[in-house]
Amino acid sequence: MVRRVKQTNQDQKLSVREHFELFVKRAGDLWDEPARKKGFNVSFNMNWCADTQQLTTTLQEPESTELRSFLMTFRKFISQDSPIHQFYIYNLCRQHIADDAYRQQLMDERAAWQRLKKQAESEFQMRLTVDNCELNIEQITKIWINGHYFHDDVEGMRFLESLPPYQFQAARVIFLDYVIESTKIIFATAHIIHAALQQGKFKD
Repeated sequence: MVRRVKQTNQDQKLSVREHFELFVKRAGDLWDEPARKKGFNVSFNMNWCADTQQLTTTLQEPESTELRSFLMTFRKFISQDSPIHQFYIYNLCRQHIADDAYRQQLMDERAAWQRLKKQAESEFQMRLTVDNCELNIEQITKIWINGHYFHDDVEGMRFLESLPPYQFQAARVIFLDYVIESTKIIFATAHIIHAALQQGKFKD
């Protein structure tokens, strides 16, 4: 089944090639972000002290201003209103990349991104369960993007504020891991699209 992504007026003004070129350009913008250049390092440790019966957690993450700057571009790849939304671009690739090998590579990246969203990858062992309800990676990411960073989603903000410290940090690690793994797929996809365009493996 082909996943349909709503097109905006901006989408309708862009040619297929311009969609591809914009995707590659925004991927380049991500590559140039200070957070990426510094390694986008994330680590999370939990320690239980039997003597004090206390749980302590430590979280290392990118600097807050650099992370927000990175996310300003990153969110364009996951927002369904965006002309460079991942699934929309993959659907265009299926129709307009005129090379079987490149097209298959792009469909492999699409499958990798779909698995990532479904938490089927082995890297994602951490789960977040709140009130007996398990939240998936996509739900947690939307809460952080919409409730904390950009859209002032009140329900999302209240949810994050209601979490005890260890769950708050766990939710943050799941979100940041998703950003990291998604970005790897974005870079791989952009590299393939750029090569296909450079070699003329493109049809209107």
